[in-house]
Amino acid sequence: MATLSSEGRTRSLSTRLVLSATALCGGVLVITGIILVGLFRQHVESRFDSELKSQLVHLVSITKLAKDETIHVEGSLSGALFTEPFSGWAWQIRRGDQILMQSRSLGPALSGVMEQLEAPSARIGSFVAPGDITSRGISREVQMPGMVDPLLFAVARPQSEIDDALSAFIQAVLISLGTLGVGLVATNFFLMRMALRPLSDLRAKVACMHEGQPSDQTSWPAELQPIADELDSLQMHVDRLIERSRGQAADLAHAVKTPLSVLHQLAGRSDPAIGTALKGQLDRISAYLDRHLGRNRAAGKANLLVDVDLSISDILFALSHSLEARDIEVVKAIDQGAKFAGDEADFYELVGNLMDNASKWARSKIEITASIENNTLLLAFADDGPGVPSGQRDRIFSRGTRLDEATPGQGLGLTIVRDITRLYQGDVAIGDGKLGGAVVSLFLPGAYRPQDATTLADGQTSIERSQSTPSHIGDPRIAKAPSQLHAEK
Repeated sequence: MATLSSEGRTRSLSTRLVLSATALCGGVLVITGIILVGLFRQHVESRFDSELKSQLVHLVSITKLAKDETIHVEGSLSGALFTEPFSGWAWQIRRGDQILMQSRSLGPALSGVMEQLEAPSARIGSFVAPGDITSRGISREVQMPGMVDPLLFAVARPQSEIDDALSAFIQAVLISLGTLGVGLVATNFFLMRMALRPLSDLRAKVACMHEGQPSDQTSWPAELQPIADELDSLQMHVDRLIERSRGQAADLAHAVKTPLSVLHQLAGRSDPAIGTALKGQLDRISAYLDRHLGRNRAAGKANLLVDVDLSISDILFALSHSLEARDIEVVKAIDQGAKFAGDEADFYELVGNLMDNASKWARSKIEITASIENNTLLLAFADDGPGVPSGQRDRIFSRGTRLDEATPGQGLGLTIVRDITRLYQGDVAIGDGKLGGAVVSLFLPGAYRPQDATTLADGQTSIERSQSTPSHIGDPRIAKAPSQLHAEK
């Protein structure tokens, strides 16, 4: 199958429409300009030729035959330019090749200095007049009363009159059509932007669906309403599928966990060698089951957004008694409106374990920071405790690992943090914090940018927490976090 080029894929619909409309308008304007110039040329030439004919008729009417069979012109043609030498304005009267009279612009009618005005006969046309002047004229033979031979009357005017008028008109047309073209292009641009704005709104609707937000817009143009309705139906269908998948996963966990527990008990009663091997395999099955059920849960809740600041505040409230008893100060620096894209219970488990770990090792201070960079939530918990040796930082995430056996715990906290973080395609790392102790940093992709939140009339954002309860102080898992959410170093 043929593939589109990069340019073809990235060029926007509005750009193509504007360019097409601009090309079409440009073509129409060029054709219009050619037609206007042609019509104006015909008008100017027609008027010019009409004046030439009138001047020729007038010249014939004022030419008289004397008794001695000589001719003379009574009066003169209108226009002072007929008297200006080599002005291109000229008339002439000939009998055969003999020039009888001519305008002063052609000079005196003396033998040896006169040139014939070779204007086209009986029609108007262009020719080169005496003085190498491009002219437009007409000549006609007239039989004068009392004369045997006809006389040839010729009248000419410079072609530059037509050319100058045409040049001025072309300049005016270019300015007018150019201004009109710019106006049409600007109008097309704004009309296209207005016409395609609903598509941007539709894209925002899809983005809201991706972020788990409700879309504020409910009415659409007639052309887009069916698409919006289909998107709503698709979202409902996906939600039903996810809910059914989560239910099936929960049923599977309930159905499998009990047999696994029985098998664990039987393995403990069997031969030690067989029991050890059997327990290892059962542990692998349990870990595999937990991992895939966790992925199912993370995928099902990826479109929900959890308020980072509010969730951390809830956990700090639950831990406030133990923190005050040990005189530990907690400092927060969290981006306003930062959201975690995922399951709320997962986020509480992450923060609860990390906070429990930091409070266990801190001497007097814990610092919590959360920021959004490139749609990734950067969450860090730093303490002023003894820190973690660089050689032990990878091993500390192993299940059951405890660097200090004297400290209470099961060595599962950071393992749980790592497992949940990986479910969301994220990462976790331990380093040296600026407080002198360790800092545990989480990198969770798919986070929500604070500046994208849509403020509603009641002051809340359109993508508030997935739960309607404003606080999670009464969450039983949070209430028991100090004693059960352990994370040893």
